[in-house]
Amino acid sequence: MKAIHNAQKELDNLKIQIMNYDVALEKYSKGIEPSVSTFIDEDTILLGYGELDYDFEFPLPKNIIIKEYGTTSWNEYFKLKGLNKYLITNLETEEQSISPYLSERDLIESMMINEGFKYELFD
Repeated sequence: MKAIHNAQKELDNLKIQIMNYDVALEKYSKGIEPSVSTFIDEDTILLGYGELDYDFEFPLPKNIIIKEYGTTSWNEYFKLKGLNKYLITNLETEEQSISPYLSERDLIESMMINEGFKYELFD
């Protein structure tokens, strides 16, 4: 009896999930801009509508995220855009820091990398 109850509960949850996807896809097809967020591992791209608690109340499926961003990973997205993290070393003090995602040109310009520093890709 417990197995039937659990199976029914799973089926009900799947129905709710499908209805929520339908709502999200309808909004998306009408051109309503979805919200975007990271969550849990801070790398996963999430798109959807409504409240955000673990996932959006009305989440968009992965194929839409891939259509919009080319991937479901922020790290991969930044790399697709030609942005990288760099390990910057102060040659005098040997202190190291990691840059945010930047193009190499922006790194050089914003950090004013000079002869006293070196940098290399970080990952």
